[in-house]
Amino acid sequence: MILNREINMEKFEEYIKMYREAFDDKELPEGHLDRFERRLDTFDTRPRRSYLWLMAAGIAAVVAVIVFLRLPESGQRDWFAGVGVDQVDICETYYSNVADIYEDLFSAGTDAELGLLAESVVDETSPLIDLLPDEMGAEEKAAVLKEYYGELLDALLKIKNIK
Repeated sequence: MILNREINMEKFEEYIKMYREAFDDKELPEGHLDRFERRLDTFDTRPRRSYLWLMAAGIAAVVAVIVFLRLPESGQRDWFAGVGVDQVDICETYYSNVADIYEDLFSAGTDAELGLLAESVVDETSPLIDLLPDEMGAEEKAAVLKEYYGELLDALLKIKNIK
């Protein structure tokens, strides 16, 4: 079904290109240019922070927390032992471990500041799995996911042990 739509869209695009002049026979409505220029005058020209800039700032904040809370090498766990390169399995393992740590953390009456710190570590605007480029191979993606999510889990464990 999708293949038929793609073929039809290709034919439609070809049709438009072939008969472009036939589509360009109308004039703009009267006053259109004036309305357009007035809208341009009201356009806010202040520089805006792009979504990528905000995402980079958020990742930098998480990395700063991770570096601050990083466990010594001897205390690190292999959170993904036995998990292969399937990205969904890696993410499911990560979320399962987060749930376990949260259960321990909040069942013991953790104070609000530690709870907020824990939430800031695991809060993702966009899951990393969605941000990895298609050009990366499965093994490479798995390595990035395991390292990143492993560091987040190490930080959560450190927060849990603060109380």
